[in-house]
Amino acid sequence: MVVIEFYNKSGAFTADITYERTGGQSEQDKRKAWQQVTAPGHLTRGGLEAARIYEVDADGEPIFNSLYPILYCMFNPNSYKVTKASAFSGKGLDDNKNYNVDQDNSKVKPSTLDIPQLWFDTSEAKGPDGLPEDVSKYTDALIEFAESTAVRYSANFRDAETAKAAPPKLAFQWGTFRFLGVIESVKVKFIHFSPEGIPLRAQVTLKMKEFRHRKAYPKQNPTSGEGPMDRVWRVQDGQRLDSIAAQVYGDATEWRTIALYNKLDDPLNLPIGLVLRLPPI
Repeated sequence: MVVIEFYNKSGAFTADITYERTGGQSEQDKRKAWQQVTAPGHLTRGGLEAARIYEVDADGEPIFNSLYPILYCMFNPNSYKVTKASAFSGKGLDDNKNYNVDQDNSKVKPSTLDIPQLWFDTSEAKGPDGLPEDVSKYTDALIEFAESTAVRYSANFRDAETAKAAPPKLAFQWGTFRFLGVIESVKVKFIHFSPEGIPLRAQVTLKMKEFRHRKAYPKQNPTSGEGPMDRVWRVQDGQRLDSIAAQVYGDATEWRTIALYNKLDDPLNLPIGLVLRLPPI
């Protein structure tokens, strides 16, 4: 809450107010923020729990009611690559015919995350006017993640100093994988259009640079008093519990865990469209 007190003796006046977020969040807001970003039920077109990108603070905690929307992927990436690099020099062979490596720890570099293909598709969605929904609604939100925070948070974006504010700190989260970084580059390629010329499908290449070491990440939902959030899986044609367990846990024998957790009377009979809750193990 902000209280402004003033005394106006006579005449009209104008008050200009600007603000910026400082300090950490309350424990209550942290709990609410984790509930927002880990909420299940946001599914891809294939019925899987969607990867998501959202704003975090300097400690890596999600921000409650951030002005940036949580961006859910309509199709999860086929792959991603994490790279860690450090610089050192070799001085050649020493007297014992061994390499003498001179390592400079000041040149250890932040990790990078490369996602070669993120897909966004609105070919099955309609806008309020009945026309196909423009996929740039989602790609524009992603591009905003790479711009100055002044775009969202400042009331004085045209000021030269304000406009230099760094881009927002983000988390990319998919299942148990979570990467804290800022967007280094994003490339959007529109590849499918409606008869009216509305872009319906976009292929995105994304690169992020780490701002916080992975061992210093906050635990997910650390102050809620609850355990980790369940993942959700929507059954597709031909899928079995053992194949789902192998893909989710890397162990096909965990099909029993899924069956017991969902109280399935007949684990061999999985109706198409059935939503399964996948517990952490």
